[in-house]
Amino acid sequence: MRAYDDPSILVNVSVWESLESLAAFVYTSVHRPVMGRRRQWFARFDGPYTALWWVPPGHTPGIEEAKERLEHLRAHGATAFAFTFKSPFPAPEEALLLI
Repeated sequence: MRAYDDPSILVNVSVWESLESLAAFVYTSVHRPVMGRRRQWFARFDGPYTALWWVPPGHTPGIEEAKERLEHLRAHGATAFAFTFKSPFPAPEEALLLI
């Protein structure tokens, strides 16, 4: 799937039960040392490259929604619409986290 015209831009979208479960994976699993080496494989990206947001159960966001959330984060900073690990927003009732 290609989200942008630039073929060097990759997109990864995943759904998590909670911010805590995502943080445990990102910061305390084998994922951390691999991502610590990301500069070996990826060029530096100007601005945010990860946006988090809450989705209701049963909703399957698409690439266009992910792009909209990332652009909103870039333009407005962290809000309930799109946020970061550093500036999280509380989950609405029965929501899942999308990254």
